[in-house]
Amino acid sequence: MRRPVPRALFAGVVACTVVGASYAAEIDSPPPPVVWQLESTAVPPALTRPALPRRPPADPDDAARAALGEALFRAPELLGTLARRSGLSCQACHIEGTNNPQFFIRGLSARPGGLDVTGRLFNRRADDGIVNHRDIPSLAGAAATAPYGRAGKFPTLADFTRHAIVDEFDGEEPSPLALEALVLFQRQLDFPVNRNLDGAGRLVAGASAAAKRGEALFARPFPGRPQLSCAACHPPAQAFTDRRRHDVGTGGVFDTPSLLGAAATAPYFHDGRAANVAATVAHFDRHYGLGLGEAERADLLAYLGAVGGGDARTEPVTLAGELARLDRFAEGLEVAFRARDAAVAAAVVAVSRRELGTLYERFPEPTHETARARLITLSRLLQELATALETEAWNPAAERLAAYSAEAAMLGPFLDQDRSSARFAPAR
Repeated sequence: MRRPVPRALFAGVVACTVVGASYAAEIDSPPPPVVWQLESTAVPPALTRPALPRRPPADPDDAARAALGEALFRAPELLGTLARRSGLSCQACHIEGTNNPQFFIRGLSARPGGLDVTGRLFNRRADDGIVNHRDIPSLAGAAATAPYGRAGKFPTLADFTRHAIVDEFDGEEPSPLALEALVLFQRQLDFPVNRNLDGAGRLVAGASAAAKRGEALFARPFPGRPQLSCAACHPPAQAFTDRRRHDVGTGGVFDTPSLLGAAATAPYFHDGRAANVAATVAHFDRHYGLGLGEAERADLLAYLGAVGGGDARTEPVTLAGELARLDRFAEGLEVAFRARDAAVAAAVVAVSRRELGTLYERFPEPTHETARARLITLSRLLQELATALETEAWNPAAERLAAYSAEAAMLGPFLDQDRSSARFAPAR
């Protein structure tokens, strides 16, 4: 039976940190960022973050809507009361579209990196009475990996995104604009670039001998089951997923994940029971009676390492990158204005204020007082904009948006004066 998690205890069981409490006390300072992690201790702003390649939308006109989706991806305002108050968002579980191996909520997470999304904590209606931890997947290559959800029950990204917002985290029905934008953003997220593979998913000539032997093992039929092989469910030419559901001896029928980029997404299986790729291979060896010898396991691991690897999945946090993100969110805000979607616009305003808070924390020195004052000015303009949106006073809101845009346009050169002593990665 499930162990109940009283809602009243939520503040004590969620492992998250509000970074930058010292500066948050200043009058009208931007809201501080929320970082979900294992330990609730203050941490300095990171100098790197996870990164996935992004494919531009097929229609150039969709770029601004995808930027809107990127902002909404970080918006707790889309979710139900408890999730919203705790700072939970799509970004909390899927950092920059990847997974979050440190995500943990005591009572809902059997292990770091996932949670029981059918628990009653966030949505009483979702409670199925069963302890069923789900590992948080990466969204890399989402456009090519239907169906969605660990059980593969959702045929489209829109179906799954709406389910996560409404059913799992008790949010209101998202507007058509919000749902379209979130889907466009997720469809941009691509697999890590993998120079070990050619366009058909085959190893390139420079691959190791062990990996090449492992490639042959991957395609070899299972003993007594000539229709089955690793490659049958993970066809290399189809991004290593057959886009179907299977029972592989883990307690149910689940979606076939892609193996691209898998080296960085441990643990494995729908519930994260396998801590590493070796444990995954060992499970298939036992379940299907493959009879792999030690050398064969090593070769298969070499191949899976080549398939699941790729270029570095982190990027340096730079002032230019942070300002570019704010610019994208401003583009998304303009989309919401044109659609007269006040709720979506308000969510983007709230996200943008928290992004200003992230910038604010990167200028902590006494000599940064004027830089922080500039960020406070921008935050105040957004606060005034949010107030106008509460009553859908679009003309005053448009005036505040114009003032914010004009002020933001001068922010880069102004902050760049203090960049060398702020908390950013060294320029490359």
